Amino acid sequence: MTKILSLTAVLVMTICAFHVNAGELSPEFNHAAGIRQVEIGGMIVWLCLFAFFLKQSMRERTLSFWLLLFIGCTTMGIQDTYTAWGGYLLYNTEWTMMPWGPSKWTSPYKPWNALPAYGYFFTFVFFVMFRLLKKLRTAYPNLGLGTAVLIVGLPIFYAWDLFVEGASAYSGHYSYVDFVGPAIVTSRGNMPLLYPALLFVVWGVFALWVLAQRSDDGRVKFESWFPIKNIQNSISRGFARIAIWILMINALYLFAFTIPIVLIREFFGMHSVLVP
Repeated sequence: MTKILSLTAVLVMTICAFHVNAGELSPEFNHAAGIRQVEIGGMIVWLCLFAFFLKQSMRERTLSFWLLLFIGCTTMGIQDTYTAWGGYLLYNTEWTMMPWGPSKWTSPYKPWNALPAYGYFFTFVFFVMFRLLKKLRTAYPNLGLGTAVLIVGLPIFYAWDLFVEGASAYSGHYSYVDFVGPAIVTSRGNMPLLYPALLFVVWGVFALWVLAQRSDDGRVKFESWFPIKNIQNSISRGFARIAIWILMINALYLFAFTIPIVLIREFFGMHSVLVP
């Protein structure tokens, strides 16, 4: 019993470690596991998903919801370097980096992998959340959309983020090097449990609610804000829809997550040695 209590205490202390201004990295961070495999495998997953959604759209003879969401989320990856700066996230230098030098409010290292990763990370979790949302509202038809979104979105999005980012930190792919509050602390990297995770979850739930809003034609409501129907050429209309989705998805992410996390660090954050 004493050994069990001791192990439990160590586990609780690890998960609830309070750490401010690390200022240095563990030597194990330089020995990350499988970065090249993740880059190659992630690109393969991205291409497979793109091919699947493209085939689905060709079969339906219209751009599908999932193809548009997938493209929009992929382009969101360009904002990753700003959110990484705001959250004190440092990528391992073994990633293949973008030719993007130092700039204000951006993390020191900017991997190409962020682009495909955003595509499949968000597509997978939104697919699960939409499936569960549909089942929940079918079982409880009087349940309001906002309430249903909260019931589904909060636990699912948080669990998915904790799983994916926790695995990445454990593998040394990146680490939240400076944080305050409870966190999973491993020999290779750290994953905070509250911030910026909860702010990220708020964005995810808000995005789910926006995407669940539909017009009479069954499309996402924000498409009706633009005069797409006035475009006669079907190819031009398709490109217009893609542009609208890229604009709206990025705007949602920018105003609900990127700008808040940057401003919070800019005005209330501490100085960071590793993510200056």
